[in-house]
This record gives sequence, structure tokens and C-alpha cells, in this order.
Amino acid sequence: MKIKFENVCYQYNHQLPQQRQVLNDINLEISAGEFIGLVGPTGSGKTTLLQHFTGLLQPTSGKVYIDERDIWRKDYPQKELRRKIGLVFQFPESQLFDETVCADVAFGPKALNLSEEEIEKRVAQALMLVGMKNDEIGNRSPHHLSEGEPNR
Repeated sequence: MKIKFENVCYQYNHQLPQQRQVLNDINLEISAGEFIGLVGPTGSGKTTLLQHFTGLLQPTSGKVYIDERDIWRKDYPQKELRRKIGLVFQFPESQLFDETVCADVAFGPKALNLSEEEIEKRVAQALMLVGMKNDEIGNRSPHHLSEGEPNR
């Protein structure tokens, strides 16, 4: 997969008095199979840049291409993009937002519009892969897990 940014700019609070320019005229190309490191101090725009890879943020100006296709064209399949690229945030506990572990794990499969049966199957498989049992942990709140449990 090839990722290309062409003159990408991004402002938080665009068109508001407290707007803040975070990305300014970014040109970047990452070829298929290439690995890069993205480093910089807190607040330098690393996460904002990564959120553009997945289409979570739309540039204020400029273009984002995945495999030579502009991801913000109306005919671009956003679901396909999110199957190819995902983000894992620095603090896993900030990604937990649902009432139960099962509901939290089911978020992705639900977004794919899978059947309830398939969602349940995938949730059980995912929990099993990380050494958790659905019947033991599935109905617990993700916010009440021990320190190590969410990081498996």
C-alpha cells in the first residue's frame, strides 16, 4: 500500500477565532513495504498526521492518497480504507468506551455490519487470542479490569 500526502494542511477549530494550525504544507510519500518512524515532541502533530492516514481527519487543504486514490472523493470506499489501516493509541485505557468488555470488542465487527452471530463469534475469538474467556470477563466493565487485563 502506498500513502501519499500532497500539500496537506490541517487546522483545529477551522473558521473559529481560536483556530490552531497543526499541519502545514506536508508532502510525504510512503511506498508499499516501507517502514518509517515518526518522532517529535508532544503537540507537534504526530497523532494528527496519523489520523489523516485513516480518514479520521480531513485536511483543511491538500490531498491524501492511498494507492493513488484520493480518500476524500465521494466514490472512495472508506470501509475499505479502515480495513487496511488502523491506529492503536498510546494509552489503551483511553480506547475503552463501552459498558462491557464484549461490547467494546464488538465495536469493530459491528462497524463492518456483520451479523450478530458473526460478531459474537469474532468477539469470542478475539478474547481467546489474548487469553481471556468470554464467560469470565465478557460482561465486566472494561473500566474495572485489573491493571494488566486491558493490555493483553
